[in-house]
Amino acid sequence: MKKRNLIQPMENHIWDEPPVFIPDKDRHAIERTLFNMERLQKEFCEIRNSMKSSDSEKSI
Repeated sequence: MKKRNLIQPMENHIWDEPPVFIPDKDRHAIERTLFNMERLQKEFCEIRNSMKSSDSEKSI
């Protein structure tokens, strides 16, 4: 992932607004939060898939 100090506004894909400057410490916190969210999403998917597979085994 490319490191950037600028975050573009995403609402309705309107790019007229200037990029927002994010201080380094805040940018690191945002990146860490996004990383943690991705990790939790992967864990959730693994748990959900294991539950689905155990449900299908019960039905056999």
